[in-house]
Amino acid sequence: MLEEILGYMLEALEIIEIPPEPPEQAGRSLYERLEIAGMRNQLVRRAMDLKKNIAGNHRFLDVLREMSSVVSETKMFLLNESVDLNTKRMCLLQDSNERSAGALLNLQIIFSGILAFDIMDRLTGNSWSVANASWFASFYTSAIQGTPLFWFIFSFIIWLIVYLIYLQIYSSRYYIKQGITTVRLKVNRKIFVEKLQQFLRTKLHSFEERQYDDAIDIVKITYTDNLKQDWGGTKPTITLEYDERNQYLFAITISYNRREAKKALVFNADDLREKIMDDLNTMDVWDVKGEDKSSEDLAADKRAAIEARLEEEDAKAGDAKK
Repeated sequence: MLEEILGYMLEALEIIEIPPEPPEQAGRSLYERLEIAGMRNQLVRRAMDLKKNIAGNHRFLDVLREMSSVVSETKMFLLNESVDLNTKRMCLLQDSNERSAGALLNLQIIFSGILAFDIMDRLTGNSWSVANASWFASFYTSAIQGTPLFWFIFSFIIWLIVYLIYLQIYSSRYYIKQGITTVRLKVNRKIFVEKLQQFLRTKLHSFEERQYDDAIDIVKITYTDNLKQDWGGTKPTITLEYDERNQYLFAITISYNRREAKKALVFNADDLREKIMDDLNTMDVWDVKGEDKSSEDLAADKRAAIEARLEEEDAKAGDAKK
């Protein structure tokens, strides 16, 4: 706004005309008293001063913008650090929850075994015991009763063996669960929804989410592929996200445990991407004609495409002559 006012003032000063000095004495006296000749120069100086002040304010505003950008970047950096810290904490909590779930599963197996043996003891009674066997009587008398601390030390050895077996099983399961490879593919291609749904009917769904909006219907389906022989000996978990109304496939996410697969047949990230794309190509889910937008191109785009095609044909003809 100030720049516009300054521009109007400078334009008015450029076109202003100073009247000549009157010939009569009274007119000359009034002309000199009003200082009409020097008034224009003073107005020009004030306008230049205003221009300098506006330029200074511009620089001050630039400095303020830089300071505000520095403050916003600092806040964003702190926010990102906080988000990163919270994400790490959530990952640690998730890891701790997985370990707790594994330990709970092992405890359930142990308690199930204890309950099964207690039931059998109730059915057979106390008479069905190795202590009543004749071959154990001599061993009991000589080893347990005749040797001090033998049974105590033997119990500790059995406890240590059971603990090492349990620790090995738990560590092995935890190690296998950590070998997850996650592949995320951003597709954004036109598809035949009927063929994709036909493909998904052959899979066992573990999760399904639908979001209905005014223009799109987003569907997210997660399934586990039970044909583990096609994936190197393990069952991957695959998530497909697509628009059911507009028939577009947005993204594919593959969660693959490489440590559960056979070492000679394990898939890497490129193999996983090629495998899922081959499965979709086999079902012929891609709407190639629907992806062709050449009819919507402008005349200039069509002309450029024709010229590029002609240049390619000329280049091929020149190579053939050589």
